[in-house]
Amino acid sequence: MTPDGAKDAIKEANKAHKQANMQLVVVKVQNATEGDAGNDGEFNKDERKAVRTFGGKELEKLPNQKGLKICFGKTPTTESPTNPGISVHKDPTLIVKNRATAAETGQTIAHEIGHVMTLGAGHTVTSTQKANAGGHTPNTPGETGKENLMAPSNYRTDTKLTADQIAEMQTRKYFVGKCSTQFNSAFPAVKDKQQFGANTDAGNDQGGAPAIFDLHQMFLASLESSGVIQSQISVQTPLPGSAIGATYTLGFDSDQNAATGVAYSGLPGVDRVVKISASGVFGTPGFSLTGSVIDAVTLTVVSPLSSLQAVIADSLVDID
Repeated sequence: MTPDGAKDAIKEANKAHKQANMQLVVVKVQNATEGDAGNDGEFNKDERKAVRTFGGKELEKLPNQKGLKICFGKTPTTESPTNPGISVHKDPTLIVKNRATAAETGQTIAHEIGHVMTLGAGHTVTSTQKANAGGHTPNTPGETGKENLMAPSNYRTDTKLTADQIAEMQTRKYFVGKCSTQFNSAFPAVKDKQQFGANTDAGNDQGGAPAIFDLHQMFLASLESSGVIQSQISVQTPLPGSAIGATYTLGFDSDQNAATGVAYSGLPGVDRVVKISASGVFGTPGFSLTGSVIDAVTLTVVSPLSSLQAVIADSLVDID
C-alpha cells in the first residue's frame, strides 16, 4: 500500500461515512512493521493483538490522544485468508487488506470502522431488526440487507446506513474524533469543547496476578459543558466462565495540585479514586458491576457510578 493509495481508500470510506456526518482525515501514513512478526503482511491472532497495542500507542502521540489507526496488510486473518478486514469492538485499531480497487478497500475500511463505532453483534438495524452475531445485515433486498454498509463484502451492493445505525455510531464519536455541533443550518458549526485521555498498556505486566488484571486500554471522554465523564477500561483477556472477584481503580488529581490529596500508585496529589468491582460469573444473572467515586483523603464515598456495563470485545470481520 502506497501513501497515495491509502489516501484514495480513505476518500472512498468517507463517501460511505458522509451519511453519518463523519469524515476521516489522514494525519500520517507510515511504513510500520510493528506487530508483524514475519514481516510478511500476514497476521495471526497474536500478531493482530500486537498491532492493536502498537496502534493504541501511536494514537497516544497525537495532540488529543485519539483517532483511528488503520493497518494495511496482505492477509488480515491467516485463519481465514480471504477476509479483507478485521476489527475489535470499540478498539480504535483496525486491519484491512489492500484490495483490487480503492473503492473496495475504502468500503472495507468504512465497514470495519462501523464495527469499531459499536455496530457489533446484534446491534439495532431498525426497531424490528437486529444484526447477526457477526454484526452483519442479512443477504436480503434493501437498505437493511445487502445494500447496507454492514453487510459483508461477499454480498454487499451498497453502503447505506439506517437512522438507528447512525445514532449508535454517534454515541462513540467523542472517543475517536474531533466533533462540532451545528445548532442552526444558517450558521456554521461550533467546535465541541472536549476533554479526553487515553492509555494503552503493552500487556503481560500484571506480575503473578490472573490475566483479568492485565489492563489493555483506557479511554476517558467528556464535554466541558457536562458533568459526566464517559470511560472505558479493557483487559487483555476475556473474563472467564467461572466466578471472579476483581476490583479496578483509577486515581485522579482533580484539582491539578500535587500538594493536595495523597500519593496513589506513584502519582502524587490524587484526591479522587474511581473504584469498580466485578463479581460472579460473566454472562449470568448473578454477575454484578458496582462502582463509586471515593475521596482519597477521607476514604468516604463521594458518589456512586452509573451506567456500568461489561461486554466482550468481539473480533468482527468483513467477509469476501
